[in-house]
Amino acid sequence: MVFLSSTAGFSPTSFQTAYSASKFGVRGFAMALSREVAPFGIDVSIIYPIWSETNMLKSPCYGSRKVLRPPSFFIVKPETIVRASVKGIKKRKLHIYADVFTKMTWWVCKMVPMIGIMPTEPKTNS
Repeated sequence: MVFLSSTAGFSPTSFQTAYSASKFGVRGFAMALSREVAPFGIDVSIIYPIWSETNMLKSPCYGSRKVLRPPSFFIVKPETIVRASVKGIKKRKLHIYADVFTKMTWWVCKMVPMIGIMPTEPKTNS
């Protein structure tokens, strides 16, 4: 079984609360399920892509004042994610990090959990 989570599944992002919560949910469900189905020889893999050059980044929310478009070096080609995913699935890995930035984010969030949260909109004195 293969589940598509996101870097937001372990590093929540401001102004994307529902998205982050759903990706945390996918991650938790898949991790729990992996332990239940392992005795039957069923593997579970969870893929954690960072931003990918897909229609999601063309959404009006990205680039807005509240949700900044990520820097280009964080944006990964979909082909890179697919290649890493296939490789990880073949190796029967539970957690598949599609690129170096995702793996770095995972380790940083493990060491300093709140560091992965993107900055929020500046407060105004109103």
